[in-house]
Amino acid sequence: MAAKETTQIHDTSCSKMTIEFDRENRYVPSRSPSKRKPSGIETDSVSPSASSQSSSRCVSEVGGRAHRHASFSENSSEQGYDADDTPLARARLVSNMGRGKIASKDIFKALEPDEDGKVDSVKLLEFLKRSGLGADSVQRLDFNREIVHYTAQSAIATSDGRMRNTYKELKSQDFVDFERFQTLKTSNELVGKAFRGELAISDFEAFCDVINDAYKDLEDCTEGNNADYIPTLATVNPDYWAISVCSVHAQRYCIGDSKVPFCLQSTCKPLNYCMAVELHGKDKVHEHVGHEPSGRNFNERVLLKPKGIPHNPLINAGAIMVTSMLHMDKSEWERYEAVTETWQHLAGMSRRPHIQYDTFMGERATANRNYCLAYMMAEENAFPPNTDIQKTLESYFQWCSLELDCEQMSVVAATLANGGICPKTGERVFSQDTVSSCLSMMMSCGMYDYSGEFAFTCGFPAKSGVSGVLCIVIPGVCGIATFSPRLDALGNSVRGVKFCQILSKRLPVHAFGGPQESVTDEVRVLRTIALARMIDNAELLVYLVD
Repeated sequence: MAAKETTQIHDTSCSKMTIEFDRENRYVPSRSPSKRKPSGIETDSVSPSASSQSSSRCVSEVGGRAHRHASFSENSSEQGYDADDTPLARARLVSNMGRGKIASKDIFKALEPDEDGKVDSVKLLEFLKRSGLGADSVQRLDFNREIVHYTAQSAIATSDGRMRNTYKELKSQDFVDFERFQTLKTSNELVGKAFRGELAISDFEAFCDVINDAYKDLEDCTEGNNADYIPTLATVNPDYWAISVCSVHAQRYCIGDSKVPFCLQSTCKPLNYCMAVELHGKDKVHEHVGHEPSGRNFNERVLLKPKGIPHNPLINAGAIMVTSMLHMDKSEWERYEAVTETWQHLAGMSRRPHIQYDTFMGERATANRNYCLAYMMAEENAFPPNTDIQKTLESYFQWCSLELDCEQMSVVAATLANGGICPKTGERVFSQDTVSSCLSMMMSCGMYDYSGEFAFTCGFPAKSGVSGVLCIVIPGVCGIATFSPRLDALGNSVRGVKFCQILSKRLPVHAFGGPQESVTDEVRVLRTIALARMIDNAELLVYLVD
């Protein structure tokens, strides 16, 4: 038998409990899983809300080994569970649901069907909402079933056809039997992933709590000033503040002024680069624009020597160069239609985005530096043959003036995080290779002169715009957009940058290394709490260590 080591958990509100792991960090049950009684916890004397807090503290004190994979049975997916339908047995079912190990019948059992073998459809709806796939403006239930209003919008059902049909069906019937449950789970990929614990953000409610905390921490931040070199940007309400999230599996959450429209400004640049690469290929595009950080201001009059081309596509000179490769053989209207249609697919919108005409006029009226950059590149013969500089600049001003809101921008970011496939529609917009090149560029050049420090401290691709928007990509996980017009001296949103710093400290999102142990503990606690929410027995949280 494998040698054991013991981890003890202490807390002022929890009696001492022992969890044993073998040398391979697997949980070693002392009895049959379904009959093991919680040790040292008087469940009758502890209120659910109080125990949820104390249990969270208990789990957070588990050492590094205890936080690694703790399976209640080495062969749980094959052996099943005893007929004894205790809360602890259901807890184990839910715990393993999060690991994708349990058969459909066991998942259905964890939802507590009635004596007729049917589950209340409200339970299924609530589970999907908690997974991030629910209806807009959801409410959630706490451990003692009191309604707690969520502070902002969550999920996408009404705007995603896949989830909209599922919700319509569930709302049309009071109870769901096992056969119907199977059909729901297999006919909708997102629903199946939710019940198998395979969604990109496994504990969506806890993730939203992190977002909420960051939002509130920065709500009173008044550092920085609006951009004023474009008149319309100077007049935007500086107190606007929004965060929107969309995972690669279409889990969505928004808080704050997420429906307030803004112009894209420089956040259009990485997506326009992707369009150019899709049209001409990466090698052809990089004959005319480099992929090096400039180390200079975003509109600096400097080119990459000895070629005389702009350093990268994410500064003004590079973005103007990329624009010269976007459908310039078409008429002005055809060009506008082609580019805006791509943005429509990126954001999963039902219509093409429009330009903010007053911003466009302001861009054009204050464009001396951009004209200077264009003619400087023309002098170096950097443009593709037969480039019309005036048409190129007019188009560049249009793309910078395109209008989205924070919620829509988060879907664009999620499309990049998803390798070019829009999570809302499942449609491929860009190839994986194109997106990889784009994210590499965003990582090294996306935050103006702050790019190097941002990559070092935060560790994920992002692109800022002087309108106050920040497009954040956590590859394979989610896209995030923030909107706050106050900028720092480098042209980045003050709140947006601070949010990224908080995110990197609180969650394991840095591309080049895991978080500190304390961060790992917190993330695991959050995941554990989410699994326990399905069983109405918060005292058992300490047994769901993953």
